[in-house]
Amino acid sequence: MSTCISKIRKHVASLSPGALFSTQDCVQYGSRSAVDQAIGLLIKLNIIDRIVRGVFVEVDSRKYEYSAEEVATVKTRAFGNAIVHPGLTCARELGVDDDFAAAPENSRQGEDSHVFLTSGHSTRFRFGEGYIFLRKCNGRKIQLSDSHVGKTIRALWYRQQSALTVETIYTQISSFDRSDFIELVSKARLMPAWLRDKISDVFCMRWQRVALSQIVKQREYCLIDSG
Repeated sequence: MSTCISKIRKHVASLSPGALFSTQDCVQYGSRSAVDQAIGLLIKLNIIDRIVRGVFVEVDSRKYEYSAEEVATVKTRAFGNAIVHPGLTCARELGVDDDFAAAPENSRQGEDSHVFLTSGHSTRFRFGEGYIFLRKCNGRKIQLSDSHVGKTIRALWYRQQSALTVETIYTQISSFDRSDFIELVSKARLMPAWLRDKISDVFCMRWQRVALSQIVKQREYCLIDSG
């Protein structure tokens, strides 16, 4: 086990100060039981500290506190999965009304709890006085990412077809600069058809110009490749 401990310590030393790491990051250094024992010993020796189950940090460089997003990202990244904020969180952040029942994936879990959408399995784990909930969801919502454009799309998607107004769409998208709008159109394939149609109707001319330019560029790339 001494070799396993040595390798884990080297791994921790290679991280940037205060960076979190997971048990899964260390399984390459020995059997699972050896890694668990090594991590347990390093905790007893006050070399590393446990943030939540399976997530740790070097004691000497740990930050005062870590956000739920930081912890959830480390937990999911270790298994090759991703997380994004759910539609309800995006809607609140962007000021989109949420005066209607939340969708199941965004259901409230208590003031001290946090919900994220994930490409992995649904799970929950303790975080402070509450929980972090990871909800497996539609892969398209994950692919939208947590860029400003991605969050806007998920916020509008969350509003649902019957409740989404032209005014809400215009308010959220009219301030997009050219690069944002190009990203919006490029992500049209990830939107439900009803949302794509509503947005393209509100910004008809602008949408058509960007979509056409993307088609032209794609054809140019094809010609270059074929040449």
